[in-house]
Amino acid sequence: MSNLFSGSILYADDVCLISRSSFGLQKMLDICSRYGVTWDILFNPAKSHAVTFGGKNPETAVHLNNKSINWSLKVKYLGLYLIGGAKSKC
Repeated sequence: MSNLFSGSILYADDVCLISRSSFGLQKMLDICSRYGVTWDILFNPAKSHAVTFGGKNPETAVHLNNKSINWSLKVKYLGLYLIGGAKSKC
């Protein structure tokens, strides 16, 4: 929003992580994993998805709790479908 960047959006038990790179996303996922271990929170990689906007999905795998997260063409967040790719709109 304007000049403010927010790398995560949270609502109840839904978390959306936003990163400019797969490397940055992986670092954020590692932080979530460590936080979950500390506070006894289990993040479910099977219910997690990754999507890119403005390009194709990268070849790089990202992991949560040592399990791979699938790259998707669209994700549902708070009842809205966010569609990835180079020419898509939300």
